[in-house]
Amino acid sequence: MGVWDIVSGKTAKPSHTGTSQNTWMQFALRAKSILLLNIDKVLIPLISSASDATTAGNRLEEKFNRKTTTTLHSLMQNILTL
Repeated sequence: MGVWDIVSGKTAKPSHTGTSQNTWMQFALRAKSILLLNIDKVLIPLISSASDATTAGNRLEEKFNRKTTTTLHSLMQNILTL
């Protein structure tokens, strides 16, 4: 288990309390702090209010990973005009 597994949601939060949940929380806090330290200050309010790193990662994905016809056309145009 690593911090990216927490952010991507691959490793879900354990439902029972104990050492596995404590370990998950340590990785989740580390992942969220890495995101906060490496993100532009304009975007900090977007993820600082997130309850955990998985929610923060989902918010960033919703903001930047829009898969619409318009964005796909724009990306294709950028690639073809290189």
